[in-house]
Amino acid sequence: MKPRRAETTILAAISILFAGLLLYFASDTYYQWDFKTYFYASRLEATGGNPFDHEALRHISDNPRIHPFIYPPLLLKFFRVFSIFPYEIASVLWISVKALCLVLLLFIWCKKFLTDEKCWLVFLFAFFAFGSALFLDFKTGNIAVIMQLFLWSGFYFLLRGKPLLFIIMIVLASLFKLTPLVFLFLLPLLLGTRGYKYLASGILGFAAILILDYFAEKDNFVSWIETLAMPAERGSDYNPSSLALSKDLSDVFGMMGLNNILPDSFPWILFLLMTAAVLIIALKFIPWQKLKSMKDGRLQIIYMSCLIYAMIMPRFKTYSFILLIPPVLYLIRRFSKRLSFPLMFILVSLSTNPPLPKLYLTELFWTYYPLLIVYSLWLIWVYFINRNSADARQF
Repeated sequence: MKPRRAETTILAAISILFAGLLLYFASDTYYQWDFKTYFYASRLEATGGNPFDHEALRHISDNPRIHPFIYPPLLLKFFRVFSIFPYEIASVLWISVKALCLVLLLFIWCKKFLTDEKCWLVFLFAFFAFGSALFLDFKTGNIAVIMQLFLWSGFYFLLRGKPLLFIIMIVLASLFKLTPLVFLFLLPLLLGTRGYKYLASGILGFAAILILDYFAEKDNFVSWIETLAMPAERGSDYNPSSLALSKDLSDVFGMMGLNNILPDSFPWILFLLMTAAVLIIALKFIPWQKLKSMKDGRLQIIYMSCLIYAMIMPRFKTYSFILLIPPVLYLIRRFSKRLSFPLMFILVSLSTNPPLPKLYLTELFWTYYPLLIVYSLWLIWVYFINRNSADARQF
């Protein structure tokens, strides 16, 4: 079989498999539980109710296990486009919109970022990396793919020297989840002194949107602020973040009889120490200015920022690892001269819980396997960048 025909066959097989799964998720009402929250919260708000009242949300959805709505009130207007339809139709529309966003996202990755890779390899890696984070997003009905489309469109505009379009994309992504706003700090890092003006514009623009939202829907806005307290999620809740890891490690220390020694705030202390270590390494050992002058240096800075973001965020759900697909595929390709590319590819793609004996520590390891892979790859990258200038130029 000719190489091009083989690539087309692989792409078609992956696409058919994924389309079949989408149809399955859309047809079974058990799945897309996050979209159920968006759908019924929008309906509740349309009838004059408080969409942030979890008990009212349970009542209107007739679902005692429905998740609370935790997004800014203005997003309810977006979800109302779907809630005017019966749920069965709305869920199909929702997954269709997400599928379109995924196609656009894969196009951006293949044609604008991972240009040295075969598209079929990007598709294959995207669908299986980090415990199939992409599949999980469609399974849960979350907004992660849409948010990633905004983020990667923004990164593309930044590389093209269009900071205003970058700001717009980052602000739009941050309306879903506030934390992507930190990517605005790429502006002074990549643009120098004039980047601070754009940074201030982005922050003020985002603040203006929230202020307008407050005056438009004061009661709902106050209710939303009250939901921002950190949910008590662990890795088993599809949240393999550094903070969740700190909490689970604290439980391990408790099993060792250290409860009376460690303070109640120990999980947060451990998380802050981990975060401080990442930031100190990033500031002291990453030659940011040197990277800017290297081939693909600005791209590397964006990729590096994505990895740091994933490691220091207190909440980072499994489907949020979609953000790391281009950086990690880029990295393991660069490591292929020193490490086995197939082995690295498999290690990242098989980040899931294997059929091993159900011991607490083994379950804990596999729960946080995606995060541990990120830490490991990032440290290896920092090591090679600092080893000598010749190594740095190869990245």
